[in-house]
Amino acid sequence: MLKVLLKRTALTLSLAGLAALPAAADGAPSTGMSRLSSAPIQIAEEKKAGEEKKAEVKNTEEKKIGLVTLKVALADKVIGKKDAPITILAFESLTCPACRAFHTGPWPRIKKEYVDTGKAKVVLHAVFGDVRAQFATMLARCVPDDRHFALVELLYRSQPRWGASRSAEQLFGHLRPMARLVGMNDAQFKSCVESKELYQGLTRLRQELDAKYKIRSTPTFVINGKRLIGVQPFEEFDKLMKPMIKADASGAK
Repeated sequence: MLKVLLKRTALTLSLAGLAALPAAADGAPSTGMSRLSSAPIQIAEEKKAGEEKKAEVKNTEEKKIGLVTLKVALADKVIGKKDAPITILAFESLTCPACRAFHTGPWPRIKKEYVDTGKAKVVLHAVFGDVRAQFATMLARCVPDDRHFALVELLYRSQPRWGASRSAEQLFGHLRPMARLVGMNDAQFKSCVESKELYQGLTRLRQELDAKYKIRSTPTFVINGKRLIGVQPFEEFDKLMKPMIKADASGAK
């Protein structure tokens, strides 16, 4: 008798559970299996879409422009030891005469006394305020890191010539020979200056830096959080950085 009651109870619960399930669109009772069976499919589709998106991003990053990939072109450009106690964020524009004055003035001594000795590293953030600076910046980004700063120095030294260009043809006529000097052929030069991905990436970086540092003029230097604006003599940089070196030496002890 007990077994019969148990069987009847189990049947009643099963029927009650079936009745509690939502009805299908056609009015027939739904077992819920359609939703249960579709969940793994949806998860698999989302996973596949995510993997395809990652692959697309990776393919874009690995796209070759000039002599490097887009990923390398958009990475920070740093000169000096990575673990240097002083970090100099340099915000410059390649068509800025004051920036050129910095590179032909105090920069060689800063490099000799602070960068080459491991006391400071420089992260160069190029800001392009006009189309000439835009293409020059793109060109400098299309070479390997070990040639980037050399090309930047070359661009500053020759700024009066290419910076006065009045047409794209004239500008490229000045930039193309410099590209060849750092090992870029004409096809690679074209792939660099015509890269929409590079232009968009540099524009995005500039917007992010503007939002974070609110740079209003070039050159502007943010040295371990402290600002130095405009063309300044070596002594001003030295006055700011020397205490930082002493503080770091004291902390090391």
